[in-house]
Amino acid sequence: MSKPSNASAPNGIGTLIFGIVFTAIGGGLLIEHATGAHVWRYLWRWWPLLLIIMGIMLIIFRKAAMKARYVLLALLIIAVGSAITASHRGVFARWGRAAFSWSGDLEDVVALVSGSWPVAADLREVERFSRALPAHGASSVNIENPNGRVTVTGQEQDLVQIKAIRYGRGESTKAARHRARKVHLETSRSGETLTINVAGPRDAWRQSRIDLEITTPPNLDVNIGTASGPVEVQGMKRSVDVQAISGGVAIAGGSAAKVSTASGTISIRDVRGPVKARSISGSVTLEDLAGEMTLSAVSGSIHATGLRGALSATTISGSLVLDDFAGSPINLKTTSGDLNVSFSEPLAGDFFARSISGSIHASLPPESDCKVDLSSISGGIHEDLRLRNLLSERHHVRGVLGQGRGRLELQTVSGSISVTTGTGEAEAVREAISRMRRPSRVPSPPSPPKPPAPARPLAH
Repeated sequence: MSKPSNASAPNGIGTLIFGIVFTAIGGGLLIEHATGAHVWRYLWRWWPLLLIIMGIMLIIFRKAAMKARYVLLALLIIAVGSAITASHRGVFARWGRAAFSWSGDLEDVVALVSGSWPVAADLREVERFSRALPAHGASSVNIENPNGRVTVTGQEQDLVQIKAIRYGRGESTKAARHRARKVHLETSRSGETLTINVAGPRDAWRQSRIDLEITTPPNLDVNIGTASGPVEVQGMKRSVDVQAISGGVAIAGGSAAKVSTASGTISIRDVRGPVKARSISGSVTLEDLAGEMTLSAVSGSIHATGLRGALSATTISGSLVLDDFAGSPINLKTTSGDLNVSFSEPLAGDFFARSISGSIHASLPPESDCKVDLSSISGGIHEDLRLRNLLSERHHVRGVLGQGRGRLELQTVSGSISVTTGTGEAEAVREAISRMRRPSRVPSPPSPPKPPAPARPLAH
């Protein structure tokens, strides 16, 4: 008697995987053509997930046979796919920095119970010291400080000068000095790269800290990593890269800037070159930038003024405000929050904005030259653009402004759209939106007359 075939996978795992691949590619391209979303970029970034799916399919389809070699092969494929995906997303680098901030929680609980950690004691300054590194021939400086403030200032000189302040936690200066000695400052050079590193055992970061004030030649690339502490960089002429876990980041000057923080605000100004800023919990503020800009905030707003260049900005929960903006292409997205954009120069390029739960307000100079397409599923549309070839409906407006060289496409799901021409006054835009949001007043029916109150008996 012949054995029954495996009906759960009649065409084999290979056919299933190819089916998943073609479905993902075709579906992604279809969504991209229909909505304009950059789906293909995300498919290319997440392709290692196919390895994970292949491993899961191997486990499912070989479950009945219970052959160990297939299970091991599937687990290996899942591990490889997960590792590649995590590497693409920078998970390993973030884990390394986060370990400084989070790995001491268990030790803190043990110390608290045993009474060995002085919870009530404050950090005390116990020492100030300085060092200097020759910078001749160097092209970059790497700075790692798990716990403490980092300040970098660019000055015309041949040395990298370090001023450090060491802190310790203790009931007395002697106890604080003893705990502060657990962390130390290391400096080194490898080729054209200078390294400044604050090092110490894992259990030392809750009881000690080192703040760094660094003065460096302005023509060095600066790379900073910190788990807990604010970062400030100013006066640099080349690129600045800051990766932080908890702490605000402020950058003034440079030819490029890249900032990522999990919990903290981001402030960037006076950068002439590409800028990338990503905050999970915290606002992003930008001023006087010129170059290609990529901005992202999960829980926090983005406020910018005086930007020049191409811009891509995304928020999940927070508003997005651009004032005195000039440049293209522009791609703005928000899940829950309003978009407010004021242009200082006529728009002749591409401007795309999409909001799921929030309104879009835009102010354009009257000389703008673009095709206009405004659509909202459940919101009103207000515009005074004097469009040609106008198609105007309740939730859709389309036409041509000027010669139509650029494209202006604004879309909302639950929110109004307002586009006005002028010098960029945001108040006029907000007033137009507020008028659309006001409910129409319907006269209330007259109230029925109240019955007369019963007469009180006369007192005798």
